[in-house]
Amino acid sequence: MRILSFLIGLAAALLASGTEAAQWARTYGGAGDDHASAVEVTTDGGYIVAGFTNSFGAGGFDAWLLRLDAAGTIVWQKAYGGSADDFSRAAVQTPDGGFLVAGVSSGSGSDGFPFYSWVLKLDAGGNLVREDRYAGTESYHLNAVLPTPDGGYVAAGESHLFPASGKVWLLKANSAGSVVWQQVLGGGADDRAYSLHPTPDGGHVVGGTMTGKARVIKLDSGGNVTWQRVLASPGGGSNSFLALQPTGDGDYVLGGPPGTFDSGNGAAVVKLDARGNLRWQKAYGGGAAFDAATAVQPTADGGIVVAGTTGSFGAGQEDIWLFKLSASGDILWQRTFGGTAEERANSVRASSDGDFILAGHTQSFGAGRADIWLLKVGPSGAITGCVVMGASNAAVAEGNATIVDIPTLLLPRSATPANPNANFARSTGLSDRQCYFDAPQPVASTIPTLSDWALSLLASLLVFLGAIVLWRRQPKGAKA
Repeated sequence: MRILSFLIGLAAALLASGTEAAQWARTYGGAGDDHASAVEVTTDGGYIVAGFTNSFGAGGFDAWLLRLDAAGTIVWQKAYGGSADDFSRAAVQTPDGGFLVAGVSSGSGSDGFPFYSWVLKLDAGGNLVREDRYAGTESYHLNAVLPTPDGGYVAAGESHLFPASGKVWLLKANSAGSVVWQQVLGGGADDRAYSLHPTPDGGHVVGGTMTGKARVIKLDSGGNVTWQRVLASPGGGSNSFLALQPTGDGDYVLGGPPGTFDSGNGAAVVKLDARGNLRWQKAYGGGAAFDAATAVQPTADGGIVVAGTTGSFGAGQEDIWLFKLSASGDILWQRTFGGTAEERANSVRASSDGDFILAGHTQSFGAGRADIWLLKVGPSGAITGCVVMGASNAAVAEGNATIVDIPTLLLPRSATPANPNANFARSTGLSDRQCYFDAPQPVASTIPTLSDWALSLLASLLVFLGAIVLWRRQPKGAKA
């Protein structure tokens, strides 16, 4: 019986080895404007998408959360907000299977500060467990959030004392939403934080801007600034980087818009070491059109996948742009996705099966003026046979920015919890599929490649041999 089990198991393995994970492109939305701010992979291999919609909800724009399975099918979808505008900028899964959502919520405006920072705690089904809003002598926005081991969270965003511009705002709250510590960091005329990640020493690294310059801030576990760096171009170019990710070797990679360097309009990618010192910097683009890097994802082989927008290549006004770099910043492959109108990507993550998932919006496909657009692409960035996929041939140029140390300027902190006012309701967004690929692929092996029919024949032969073995092991009287 052990021989039979082995043969049947080997046959099943051979058949299974001829397939790879499915890739697809899908829209989600209604009759209005629907946008994705971020996507994260969940523990079951599915996805949580944070964004905003005016197709559904209580009024104006509402935060919109989509829980999807690995195939992109909607598990649940809900809109959260009040009668004015509310936006979700980030969502992460918590250890209990629920989710933390960060964003901005409209206030009454009676105090002169119309926006509050906003954190929602949801259960696994998207039901509202708790709502934390923070207000003070300024308006506050949040763009990133992370759960902490004590059941609370850290968050990063910006504060605004209207009509003045923003300052970086960092917050640590406990499991009840009470403020443990907060920091307001100045230094420029318009400062913001967009990215937040844990570091091995128990602290965090923050990516953002300082008056249009890329800014990286290292915090210790108590929220104190350990160091901060600003990327400055000799010609005064604007480099307000929107993306930062730690790499597997302890470095950091940043992605940004055109104009970062003095060399032109290409998308900017910069790699820094663990202390914020420059390793390399490059611009990628097609010339005079708008090309930007809005999201980055380090890969297991030491490379970097970059997602963004291109006006130089593609089918329409602006297309989603996806390319992979080597550890030294050389282009390994590049793709575009889009139609005749505008498409943009805001987030990219490595999926649990070795593929990549992108989130953004499309105006070429879907149910309304703009729909959330998710793309599940293979390890080479492709969806086989997808008619909305194109090619690009971006040129690479060296950057000329320098790293500048800046002093820490701590400003008064006034944020305190405010009264919650969010409603939540199930939404009825429609999903439509533009591309799908799930065909068997050749076996990746050191032995000569076998075609699908040969694999099936070999598997059938193994099952037949197993049946013979079982027949021969029967008592002579049982053989008929």
